[in-house]
Amino acid sequence: MLISLYRNKSANNVINKELQLVGTDTINIKRDSSFIRLTVDLKYTSLIDFNYAYIPDLNRYYFVTDFENLTNDIVRIELEIDVLMTYKSLIMASNLHITTGESELPLDSNVTKGNDETIYSTNFTIPFNRNGSIILVC
Repeated sequence: MLISLYRNKSANNVINKELQLVGTDTINIKRDSSFIRLTVDLKYTSLIDFNYAYIPDLNRYYFVTDFENLTNDIVRIELEIDVLMTYKSLIMASNLHITTGESELPLDSNVTKGNDETIYSTNFTIPFNRNGSIILVC
C-alpha cells in the first residue's frame, strides 16, 4: 500500500491545508489498527521531516502523531485521521443554516438556506443554562 508524506504548514482545524510533498513510500499497516488511528511501518532513511500523510487506497488524510525508529531504515509512525481533509468535498458541498439560541439571525452571513429546507422554532419550557454546550439534531 502506498503512502504520501507531507509537511503540513496549516493549523489542524483548517480544511484546505497547505501541504508540501516530502515523498512517497510503501507501508505495512499493523493488524490491530483502525482506519481512524493507524500504526504503519515504512522504509525511511532520511531525517523525519513530515507531519502529515495521505493513503490513496484508503482515501484518507492523517496527522502524524508519533514516530519510532525500529531499525536504521524502518520507522513506525502513528497516524490519526484528519476528518476535515478526508471529507472536505462533502463538507464544502453541504448547505447549512446556522442560528443562535436567542435569534434566527445566521451566525455567518455567507451561509444560506436552500429552497427545500424548513426551519422550525420551538420555545422550550425548561431553560438552558449557559455553562455548557447544547447540540440539537433533527
